[in-house]
Amino acid sequence: MKVHHVWQTVIAITGTLAGAALSAWFQQRGQRAERAAAEAAAHRREAVDSVTELVAVLADHRRAIWLREEARLAGGEWREARAASHATRAALDTAPAVRVAVLAGQYN
Repeated sequence: MKVHHVWQTVIAITGTLAGAALSAWFQQRGQRAERAAAEAAAHRREAVDSVTELVAVLADHRRAIWLREEARLAGGEWREARAASHATRAALDTAPAVRVAVLAGQYN
């Protein structure tokens, strides 16, 4: 009869340990899924912010080109407008464009 109790105890302990291990595995898996979701949301936010910044810089550049060409076609002084369009073009080629390219996976 004592052998029977020993096996019950062994089975109970084994079941408890297996349950604890399985519970820990599920908890770890859930935490990984939460981390992945948070990272994906952060990446989406960063992508939207980057594209928004790029579009704003692009709009500034288009406006500068428009004003430059408007002045040139009207026969007015357009050298300052040309300098402004060069500055906006330089701003377009720097941080905003690089951030979008990195987020799009062009630079790995």
